[in-house]
Amino acid sequence: MKLTLTLTLTLAAFLGASCGDKDVTKRNQTDIDIPEMGAPISANAPSGLKLIATDNSPQICSSDSCPTVAATVKSRLFASDGGSIIQLVAAADGRIEELKTRSAGSNVPCFEETGVEKTITYSASHSFSYTPKCYDNYEGTSGVADAGQMLFGKTDTNVYFVGDRYYESDTNVRTMWATQDEDENVELWHASFDEVNDNGSVLTHLKSTKATGVVEFTRAGVGSVSGGVDFMCGSQIRLNSSYVYISGQIAAPSTTSSKSCSDVASVTYCLNTTDFSEESESKCVTAGLTTFELTAITTSDIDTSTFFSKTNINHSSEISAYSTLPLEEEN
Repeated sequence: MKLTLTLTLTLAAFLGASCGDKDVTKRNQTDIDIPEMGAPISANAPSGLKLIATDNSPQICSSDSCPTVAATVKSRLFASDGGSIIQLVAAADGRIEELKTRSAGSNVPCFEETGVEKTITYSASHSFSYTPKCYDNYEGTSGVADAGQMLFGKTDTNVYFVGDRYYESDTNVRTMWATQDEDENVELWHASFDEVNDNGSVLTHLKSTKATGVVEFTRAGVGSVSGGVDFMCGSQIRLNSSYVYISGQIAAPSTTSSKSCSDVASVTYCLNTTDFSEESESKCVTAGLTTFELTAITTSDIDTSTFFSKTNINHSSEISAYSTLPLEEEN
């Protein structure tokens, strides 16, 4: 009787242990800790430029309908029509925030990987590197499947990267690459190829430095000058909370189809950020705005034969797609 009871209890204990000890895979929760790229740029830019109350800056041409210099700089940086730098960055930041929400409480395998360093060279003087770990395709506004491709990652030294490529067709594509270091310094490249609207190939390079409170960008392209695509012919802009310094060519709208960059005068402006009146250049010299850090982009830097292929990036065959896994999973 005692032997039978002992065997029964032992067998029950064995069976209970076998049924209760399940094989479970445990994973760490992934923190996609990529900061907003637009916030440091916006923080450095003068508040008066975001919402111009009084504008005493000169017009970029003699026609009454021509915009002012300050309004032209503002439209390139802060216009709400979706084409400004801050709007492009905000769209990318929004998509990253949405991915963070989707991955909350989960493991994101691609973000745990090493990443692949990539380098893009637009000219001998204009190349940059970035390290994507993940990609996530999204549908375009025109219904084109996978028209957009978000890229994101970080290096071992905590340089964060966000990329956003938007493809409409073989005649219309644009891509933004942005990096931010631990000191909240942001560097951004934006390339757009648009044959549909005759805007051609345009490249922009921007840098925002927190320690100095300076935002600088340079921009040029090859395409229609008659459309008045402002800094198409090549310009450099450097600004802080007190002054805006512009050097280069500013193309104004024109009905002359034969107009070219050779018809656009080179100009230099030093504007205050209170009412955007012109100031002596010495004030911008004292403010440290007349010495540019970025190499100027010129029309000769745009190779139209390779611009589309360099802009229409697709890393889906080189890095892993964004996906999530539960933190615990029974096998």
